[in-house]
Amino acid sequence: MCDQSQSGAGTLDGMDKIPSFVSASARPVALTLVVIESLALLLFAGVNVAEGVTGGGDLALAVAATLGIFAIALAMAARAIQRQQRWGRSYAIMWQILQVASAALMITQAPIIASSAIVVGLLALAAVVIDAMGDLPDE
Repeated sequence: MCDQSQSGAGTLDGMDKIPSFVSASARPVALTLVVIESLALLLFAGVNVAEGVTGGGDLALAVAATLGIFAIALAMAARAIQRQQRWGRSYAIMWQILQVASAALMITQAPIIASSAIVVGLLALAAVVIDAMGDLPDE
């Protein structure tokens, strides 16, 4: 019979836990990227408010309100990540998945913005997941 400590069973599919220096550097990266995303949402909300006020109609104002709500929620998730609260990571992971999926759909209409959103989303997703893996309990 094979001993679990030698076979790697009981770990993440045979992988060892993320080294602490990698996990420690992942949280500031994740926090920075989530804050940047929140600020970008606020910027786009402001652009939509300006468009709505200058004759863009109610749709621009509705989009601005929606983006503002998402920006506030993402800023709260960033604060939770900073405080090492797990709910912030789960919200940030969910947001990154939605961001990458929606950016992929708009790649032909706005390739630079969509590509940037995809890259930042994937980097933030990786950083948040690595941060979460660093908090896994030891065996």
